[in-house]
Amino acid sequence: MGEKGTLTDRLMERGTIIDDGYAPAAFVAGGMTDVDRHFRRADAILYSPPMTGPAYANTAGLARTPGGHIAGDRYGQVPGLARVLAAGNCADHEAPPSSVPHQAHMAQLHAEAAANLRALLAGAPLASLSL
Repeated sequence: MGEKGTLTDRLMERGTIIDDGYAPAAFVAGGMTDVDRHFRRADAILYSPPMTGPAYANTAGLARTPGGHIAGDRYGQVPGLARVLAAGNCADHEAPPSSVPHQAHMAQLHAEAAANLRALLAGAPLASLSL
């Protein structure tokens, strides 16, 4: 495993340009702005917020659910932001099954959201998440 971890290693093996280390201030069309108000263009954004993520999302321009999570549609996309997907404990999606514990279901949704991110970048159709 490399210095930043397995996920970063796999992204780099696939030629993904990683521009990290910037605290996002807002997610906007075509990328994000950092806390210094610099626009950073991105074809896709994989944002993994710290434990304060849901509170941070209040000021980041991300759609929120009534419960305070980052909203995602049945494909994992954040409403109103092309090529921004929500996955993990910070996210909530359309009609999650009540029979599945939130955290147990997240690992599966992570993988499905990653597959949809690949599809977005390839111009392929998205698959519904197993909600």
